[in-house]
Amino acid sequence: MSREPALAITLDWSIGGPATLLKFKWRDADPSGAASIEWFDQWVEAEDPKVKQRILDYNEDDCRAMRVLLDRMREMEIRQYGD
Repeated sequence: MSREPALAITLDWSIGGPATLLKFKWRDADPSGAASIEWFDQWVEAEDPKVKQRILDYNEDDCRAMRVLLDRMREMEIRQYGD
């Protein structure tokens, strides 16, 4: 049985903290949901293909990070409260 530390509890809805603990890395240097909204506004304004690709990369990385978390949770031992 593995004695790895449990995933840290997060106080927000971000997957960034837990995914980072599991060694996941986003391609963007400063990824965040809030930033992706700003990038979308920039793309709507200018239709810059580089901005569009940044959004697509971020969204793809978010999906991959969620998969890393899901796979890790499926590996975790289920215990009753108080065990």
